[in-house]
Amino acid sequence: MITDILSPASASQGGKGAYVLAPYVRFLEIQDDTARLLDLDGEFYALSATGRALLRASLLQDLATAVRSVAMAYNVDAHRVQQDLHPFLATLEHKRLIYPAHALPTAGKREARWPAVMLRALLHRVTASTATGTVRAGSVLTLAYVTTRLMGLARTITIWQRAVPLLAMAAADRASVARDIDEVVRTVAAQHLLPLTCKERALCCWALLRALGLPAHLVIGIALFPLASHCWCELDALILTDEEDKCRGFTPVWRYA
Repeated sequence: MITDILSPASASQGGKGAYVLAPYVRFLEIQDDTARLLDLDGEFYALSATGRALLRASLLQDLATAVRSVAMAYNVDAHRVQQDLHPFLATLEHKRLIYPAHALPTAGKREARWPAVMLRALLHRVTASTATGTVRAGSVLTLAYVTTRLMGLARTITIWQRAVPLLAMAAADRASVARDIDEVVRTVAAQHLLPLTCKERALCCWALLRALGLPAHLVIGIALFPLASHCWCELDALILTDEEDKCRGFTPVWRYA
């Protein structure tokens, strides 16, 4: 069972941590005192109980305090903790899972390159078009497939949020409109020539609802045993693009408006 989920924002609330999580990384603490580090683009890392304690302390405290608190918790010499801590943090930093608090990564530079600009323009044009629902859904599903494979899921979400800004709500019956779009997306995805997955369906539904002014959420959830991820779309109490029972089996870890 997951007992706590730390995001970059929640882990840095106190402002005292020596390190911060990368923007698309989540730190999951498990009931057995171990932990998982999850990268939105699909990398999963298991941490032992000691690794969990070292990382949590480094995210919430300065390094000197982190060393003392872990040494006290495990009743070991602080010098030994310090010897273990630095290579451990260096490994995580090398994998771009964490960054020193004073050297945060600069966001947005890569997104200015021509593939991202072109994909944003295409997506904006497709979602704003007057084509039939099936044609629009097919086009957006294809763009979802292309974008996630060119950019990865993390950058795809950023690109799509900018390409389809949430407008003022235009639909009177939110639930009815959402169900109609959900049905079209599922039908078109099932007949599509490309091997589409839950990511493409969820991205498509999310974008089409946003284009109508409906504040849908893109949700990525995790199941631990066996370790698996799943993606779906939500609007209010509605779970879209997949069966509710299946989605309830995953703990939401990322949620994007």
